[in-house]
Amino acid sequence: LISLNPNVPQTTDQLNDEVNKVYAWLCSNKLSLNISKTKTINFRTKHRSGNMHKILIDRQPIQNVEQFNFLGILIDNNLTWKPHTDKIALKISQITGTINKLKHIIPQYALLNIYNALILPHLSYGILAWGKNNNIKAILKIQKKTVRAISKSSYNSHTDPLFKRLKLLKVNDIRKY
Repeated sequence: LISLNPNVPQTTDQLNDEVNKVYAWLCSNKLSLNISKTKTINFRTKHRSGNMHKILIDRQPIQNVEQFNFLGILIDNNLTWKPHTDKIALKISQITGTINKLKHIIPQYALLNIYNALILPHLSYGILAWGKNNNIKAILKIQKKTVRAISKSSYNSHTDPLFKRLKLLKVNDIRKY
């Protein structure tokens, strides 16, 4: 990891030299690098814009992106995790809609199996990275809707007893655990 100072033009040249040394090492060891799939990201704070440095590998420019998917986790250049939590909220919301349609057809234990198989992995995977309290409010709201659907409770039922009865952890508790 190299920190680039936008005021010093030599840092971009140094970074390009180092990246090309890695590329040369890969080539000499008969390993390949798909340059068209290689991306760069410029991490910065929300209120600070940074200069985009032109990174070249084998004289080919590398695309600079605002966010990318790394092992199933969306990382944005400000490390806010909002794109990732929005993606999770959308996925579990869709599954919750399906559970809501099925709640009168299949038994509660089957609905719990659906929850454990299709929702819980999204809530658990990488939560230590993206699971700050301010990021998971929307996810918790959808999780509460899901628990109400599984228990066939009304839309405004208090969820704490439902979580306890179903032996499920809230997303906050999953992060703590």
